[in-house]
Amino acid sequence: TIGLTSTSKLQLARECGYDAVIDYTNKEVPALIKEIKQAAPQGVNCYFDNAGGPSTEAALMCLARFARISVCGQIAYYNLKDPLSARAYPATMVALQNSATIQGFIVTERPRARPGDWTAAQRDMEQWILEGKLKVVEDVSTGIENAFDAFLTLFHGIGASTNVGKKVVDL
Repeated sequence: TIGLTSTSKLQLARECGYDAVIDYTNKEVPALIKEIKQAAPQGVNCYFDNAGGPSTEAALMCLARFARISVCGQIAYYNLKDPLSARAYPATMVALQNSATIQGFIVTERPRARPGDWTAAQRDMEQWILEGKLKVVEDVSTGIENAFDAFLTLFHGIGASTNVGKKVVDL
């Protein structure tokens, strides 16, 4: 597995057990493609995208045949004045060339059998946490007076503060 992350989250990614960790901070797509190809010379089989932007563009250019891509977020594009201004090689062309599957999902639509009923997932995740298979990382801000800045860190850093893990405001 390969983790694509920012400089501030490199150590956390390593602790999560990725086989390789790539820092995407201040890198152009061609440099990221080179690093991904070094880490995955046979290509990327699965890509979980919750950010969009250059790291996603690079990962898409490194897909293996019949790769699968899950898209659950595109934070790189949410605040663009014109989202269509983002320059990227068309993901649909990459998917076509590699017979890849791209599927978006929205959490409120899951699980498919019983949308909104997370009982089984919560039970499984609780067990995985107890077994050490799932690591919980919380980014805690304290006080209602810090809630707004805490919210903003979901989208970008504030000064030296960036969001790492589940964002929580302790009141």
